[in-house]
Formats: sequence, C-alpha cells, structure tokens
Amino acid sequence: MYQGWIKLIIGVWLIISGLISYLMSPVNMMITGFIVAVCCFESYRLWQAMAIGSLGLWLFMSGISHQLMHTHLVSPINFFCVGILLSALGTYYILHDQKKFTSKPAL
Repeated sequence: MYQGWIKLIIGVWLIISGLISYLMSPVNMMITGFIVAVCCFESYRLWQAMAIGSLGLWLFMSGISHQLMHTHLVSPINFFCVGILLSALGTYYILHDQKKFTSKPAL
C-alpha cells in the first residue's frame, strides 16, 4: 500500500527538482532512477511495472550518460515529464489500491 505513495513522492520530488537549479544534477537523476526502478517490482499490474521500470531506467541512464559523455539530458523538461508521469502512476496506484480494500454493499 505504501508503494503508490513512494511513487507519488518521487514524482513530486522530480517536479521540484526541475524548478530548483542546484537539484538538477546527474547524481539526483541516478539515485531517483535507481529507486524508481526498484519500485517497479512492487507494481500492481505488468503494464505499470513496465512503465515505471522504463522511467527509472531512463532517469538512471540519463544521469550516467551525462557523467560519461556530457549529454544534455539533465534538463528541466526531463525532470518535469518523468515527475508528472510518476505522480500520475502513483496516484492511480493509490486510488486503485483503495478500491481493492473497500467492500461491495450487500444486495
């Protein structure tokens, strides 16, 4: 039940990181990408796991590529897009998880 909240918090963190310049670092991308990739194993459905795992790998590889090849993938738009997608998936997971635990009324 906590997995959705972690995804939501990481998504908000990435959005905030896109707004604050000293948080836009390759190290931030690599750490959050690793955490997101680990969180993909705790997803409810296969498509969620694939989407979250892909986002985590994208973040991690963006940070690595900046360190090794000095690419320009560490940009605010990268933080915003991934943050919004993670926030949406985390919110979906939270709402779906709450539906699972509510009981249906008896007829």
